[in-house]
Amino acid sequence: WVVARTETTISVGIVNPSGERTFLTSQGHLSVYGVDDVLTLLPARAAPGDILWLEGCFLSPPLLRDYERLVGEAKARGFVLGLDTGWPPDGWQPDLRRRVLGWLRTLDHLVINEFEAIGLSGEETQEAAVAALRRALPAQATLVVKRGSLGASGYRGGQAIDVPAPKVEVIDTIGAGDVFDGGYLAALFEGADLEAALRAGNAVASTAISTAPRRYR
Repeated sequence: WVVARTETTISVGIVNPSGERTFLTSQGHLSVYGVDDVLTLLPARAAPGDILWLEGCFLSPPLLRDYERLVGEAKARGFVLGLDTGWPPDGWQPDLRRRVLGWLRTLDHLVINEFEAIGLSGEETQEAAVAALRRALPAQATLVVKRGSLGASGYRGGQAIDVPAPKVEVIDTIGAGDVFDGGYLAALFEGADLEAALRAGNAVASTAISTAPRRYR
């Protein structure tokens, strides 16, 4: 592990009456965490099937400055690349949109929610956003759009699949998207097809948000 001689980052999640979340995050060690810190921990060459999963890209300014180097070097080392962007603290500004769309051509998996898809693409509807993002991704890359209580939609090649989420009584939705990613990834490692991976993501996230103490599978 890389040790930073600064405060530990703390993130506080607040659930609003509408059910939407607001996150307040201190800079802490994220203010000094950069690309070299990541690359020194990665093998010089990926083993077959190794996935580098990237999340929270907007929360660490030093890392964000060199993100093109990060994705380029990881791809050169043979990693399968997956990205969950999260929401930019300052919104989807035009320069940031152009940068992130440039990263997409290196990806194998883009997993985002419907609001992020619309914000990143600059389109006004989910359907238009999906079409725009698929054009920006490599032909055989997978796009997953997380849709909350409606489940998830997946697109790969000629496939377009909608997988509904189980009906559950929601207790706490904080972290639901990250937990979905974990279930989706675990299924991929087990050799699941796209539909099964979406079902796994839905199942893990639905279990997590409806249990206290939290459970997964």
